[in-house]
This record gives sequence, structure tokens and C-alpha cells, in this order.
Amino acid sequence: MLREHIHRHIFLISLMLFVTGIPFCRPLMSIGLVLLSANWLAEGNFRWKWQRMRRNRILLACLLPYAVHVAGLLYTSNLPYAVTDLTIKLPLLLLPLIFATTPPLDKKEWHALLQLYLFAVCASALIGFMHLLRHPEITDKREVAMHISYIRFELNLCFGFFVALYLMRNEFLNRERALPITLLLIAMIWLAGISLHIGALTALTLGLLCILYLLIRAASEKKCGAIRIGVPLLIAATLITAVCGFIHSFRQYSHTTQQFNTKILTENGRTYTCPVEHPYIEHGQYVYAYVCEEELATAWNRRSALPYDGLSTDSNHNIRNTLIRYLNSKGLHKDSAGVAQLTPRDIQAIENGMASVSYTRSGLEARYYETIRDLDLYFHHNEVGGSIPRRFEMWRISWITFTRHPLFGTGTGDVKDALGLDLLKQDSPVRGVLVRSHNQYLSFGIAFGIIGLALILFALFYPPFASGRFRNALYMVFLIIFLVSMLTDDPMERQDGVTLFAFFNSLFLFLLPARQSVPKTDTHSDEPEYLSK
Repeated sequence: MLREHIHRHIFLISLMLFVTGIPFCRPLMSIGLVLLSANWLAEGNFRWKWQRMRRNRILLACLLPYAVHVAGLLYTSNLPYAVTDLTIKLPLLLLPLIFATTPPLDKKEWHALLQLYLFAVCASALIGFMHLLRHPEITDKREVAMHISYIRFELNLCFGFFVALYLMRNEFLNRERALPITLLLIAMIWLAGISLHIGALTALTLGLLCILYLLIRAASEKKCGAIRIGVPLLIAATLITAVCGFIHSFRQYSHTTQQFNTKILTENGRTYTCPVEHPYIEHGQYVYAYVCEEELATAWNRRSALPYDGLSTDSNHNIRNTLIRYLNSKGLHKDSAGVAQLTPRDIQAIENGMASVSYTRSGLEARYYETIRDLDLYFHHNEVGGSIPRRFEMWRISWITFTRHPLFGTGTGDVKDALGLDLLKQDSPVRGVLVRSHNQYLSFGIAFGIIGLALILFALFYPPFASGRFRNALYMVFLIIFLVSMLTDDPMERQDGVTLFAFFNSLFLFLLPARQSVPKTDTHSDEPEYLSK
């Protein structure tokens, strides 16, 4: 009995290391996996565990992705990278295996684990925010993610918000507990606020999708037909309005009716250059219209220690171009009068490489206009400098690579090699810069072909429906967050991403607290627990 008690405590400590490390620290994930595996082996009782594994169809489905990766070793050319890939993806094998052969959590343990995860997410975001405050020269707010990759940081921000919502609903069942409810509300506000501040477009978009899902789910459970029909229609109208608004903003940004008047002179009587040779449009105006280089250089050098023909403080931006674009974003002529109207804050922003006044505002607005500009450069000038155009280009190349190996793919270790080859063959502008698909489904398709991709998709969608866990709203929110993120990124190719999925997916499938009516001998009942419970 004492031995079982010790192993149970070690198991819970391992889970605590995971939920702390997933949003915070990669080494904690590794330590948690090693400790969890060692404890599972030390427990023994392998005959019982084998019986649990052998008849558990949900577990067998969860192990399919790793089995597909192992099968890909048979025809890979890059065996060292394939072994590295299998090592990174060990959580896909070990976590389902261990969780499926371990008694589930009770409600107290379950809630404590989610609370610790929420605390870790909030703490990680707070430390990153303090880092930005201490270093005002940092213009890229993505550096808020100090411990894990930025995309995974966004996923944790989004899921943490809904974990707080889940815990709050449970606390509302006990109206005497005002303090926990207040703390959870503060956590929700903090996670939403930091997402808006840094312009976490992925987190905000996924959060909106999850809210829409929860609204539709709630409406579908109502007996009132008006609600069941009206809510989805209202949501559809809202989405259509948002899309139309974005298209309108894009057209306003990238199209202009501006006419260049050659008779207009600067206040000092000098002429402006005509934008014919550089027809770039931003904020509905020609960027290089009404530019007087002589006045710009003189006026700028009087106001800044950085030379007009030099580089920004991060050495990544040309001061001249940044200044011209910044003046254009404020609707000013690019001359001495325009520079004179810049505030000290504007000067500092230009020195830091910010090319638009929009980038100095809230993170969400900055990210919004950055997205519009990236799309404008891609569709109108065939440039792939931004993150979204680069993804478009990598999806195009990835599809070409996939069609060259459609049935079984290239093998576990050859995805990067195959992509790199096609990037060179297609003379892609991102060759030598990017060698990832930025789409997990395409990555799986390249590696394992249609057959392997179909098996992995089966493993992703079969368990929640076969187990009945799809009725658990928090689990479905997690799946929406992760599976949709796989459309624009490849999180399964990195430790923080694969651990995030394997841990929470296995946690919901195998360790969710059983209903009170379920006998303790049947510790792996597939009975779901609803979000409100």
C-alpha cells in the first residue's frame, strides 16, 4: 500500500512538471517525461498493464502516429535525422501508454493540475511582459516568449484562457468561494489583455473560433428553436461582416486615387520626386510620392544621431526607407516640414526600425496592419518578406514535394532534404531561409504520403469520438486550438509542440475523472465529464 502511495505521488509530481514546463521551460518537459517513465517501469504489474493496453482501442489509435514514424524508417535516406525526429516525438508514444495504464485522477487532483497549468501560463506571460518593459528598445513583441517558441506561447495563452473559464464555472457552483472566482477572472483578463497587447493574432483568432464553437454548442442544447437557429445565423453574419471589413481595409491600404501634382513644391521651393519608378502603395498613398531627398537628409540628421543613409538600432532596417514610409503613414510630405512635425516618440520609433505609425500603437493594430502589408506585397509585388507570404510560398513548394511522393512519402527523416531540393529547383525566394512546410498536415503528407497521413488523421479524430470525450467542451476547445494551428504551423516537429499535444490529449482521454457512479475497479471508463461539472 505504501509502495503504491509513493508511486502515485511521483506520478502526480511528474504531471506537475509537465504542466509547469509546457508553457514555461523545455527542460522541465524532459525531466517530467524521464521521471514519469522511470516511475511507470518501477511500478511493475506489467501483466495487468498489458491487459489494459491490449484491449484499449483508444490507446492503439493514439499510438498510430508514432508507429507511422517508425515505419518511415524503412525507406528513409537520412537516418540520423529520422532518429532525432523519433526522439523528439517520444511523448506521442510514452504519454498515451503510461496514462492509459494508470488510474485516472480524482476531481481534486484534476482541478489542482489545471490550476497549476493556468498559474504557469500566467507567470510565463508576466515574465515575458516584464522583459519587454525592461528593454524598451525591443520592437518585436514576439520576444515576450522567452522560454518556448512564440507560436506555442500563443497556443498556451489561448488554452489557458479557456482553462480559467472552465475553473471559474466550477467555482460558481460554490457561491461562498468569492476569492477563487476573482483570481480566475483576473487570470482571464490578464491572458486576454497580454494577447491584445502583443498582437497575438494566432491566439486571438483561435480564441474567437473556440468562443464561436461554445456559443453554437450552447445554442444547440437549447430547446428553443429560435435560439438554435438564430445564434448560428448571428455568428455567420458576424464572420461575413468581419471578412468584408478586412477586405475593405486591404483595398483602402493597397489602392489609391492619389494624383501626383508636379506643380507642388516644398516650403523651401524645392521639387518633389515622382513615384512612377517606385509605385508602392501604403495606407492608400504612394510611398515615394512627394519625396525631397535633400531636405529629408538634412532635417533628419539634425534630429537624430543615426545618419540618414545608415541603419536602425537593430541594424536590420535602412533609416531612409523607414523614414519615408513612416512619414507616408502619417500622411505627411517627405521633406523638412514633414520631419519637423515628427514627435520625439516618432523619431525613436524610426530609429528602432518601425516604418509605420501603426506599429507604435497597440500590438493588435500593429499586427493587423503588418498582415495587410504582407499580403499587399505578396499579391501585388510578388514579395515574400512577411511571415504570411512565406507560409504561402512554403505551402506551394510543399505541395510540389508532396506530389512527387504521393503514396508513401519520403520517409521519416527526409522531409527537410526533399523540401530543400524543391526550393532550389523552383528558385524560391525563401530557399536557404525556410525548410519547413508551416503546415503540419503537409509535413505528414510529405513524410508518409496519403496512406500515412490518413492513418495519422484517423488517430487524431477517432479517439475523442470513440471514447465519447467529444462531449467534454474543454477537450474540444483544446483540439480546436491545436488542430487548427496545424494549418499554419508544424507544431509536431518541435518538443514544446508535440509535448503540448501528447500531454493534454492523453490527459483528457485517459485521466479525466470518472463519474461518481463508476465503480473504482473500472478505472478507465469512457464516461465523459462535462465542462460544467
